[in-house]
Amino acid sequence: MPDSTQRIVLIGKDAIPGQVKTRLQPDISANNAAHIYKEIAIHICQTALETNIPVEISFRGDTCSTFAKKLKNLGCTLYVQTHYDLGSIIHRALHRADRVVAMGMDMPLITTTEIYDAMNRQEIVFGPAEDGGYWLIAAKKPIRRIFEDIDWSTDQVLAQSTQRCQDNNIAFSFASTHYDIDTGADLTRLLDDPLLPSSLHNRIHPYALS
Repeated sequence: MPDSTQRIVLIGKDAIPGQVKTRLQPDISANNAAHIYKEIAIHICQTALETNIPVEISFRGDTCSTFAKKLKNLGCTLYVQTHYDLGSIIHRALHRADRVVAMGMDMPLITTTEIYDAMNRQEIVFGPAEDGGYWLIAAKKPIRRIFEDIDWSTDQVLAQSTQRCQDNNIAFSFASTHYDIDTGADLTRLLDDPLLPSSLHNRIHPYALS
């Protein structure tokens, strides 16, 4: 039986062309970038659901859209983001249960083992991203201060976040490092990565061609 005191919360938004994966353009079209975002997000949802831990999605956009309905049909529960700053969005996500693993929806190489590991530690866990941010955070209802005065969407996010923990005497550790899929070079790297599941490769490769 799933532990009701645990949650996985994915943070994402509707797959609207021109509003997701915009840095993949002009290498590929806005429509193709949205398709790639959608396929990666679906894969991440499926991976999270394989843990048998309840999965929620902090969703920006219409929760009755075709994409939102697909996520619900997979078995995820959606709730609407009520904040616009990322710190508040993450803080709210981490208070959805006693212990929460929160992640974005664009790290396709994550594994159930990594999720279990972060969930089962006692301290805050950061999953470093190569660009200086983090792709995962796991915590037990952390204080708001560690999400304040962070330069979100910069290469200082992880360093500033861990400094906030140190300033407040909060223990933390690190999970594996992953890379974001932001640019055309990132997408090429992903498609050449031997760790990418063949099923996902086959779903996104056609959209990477134009």
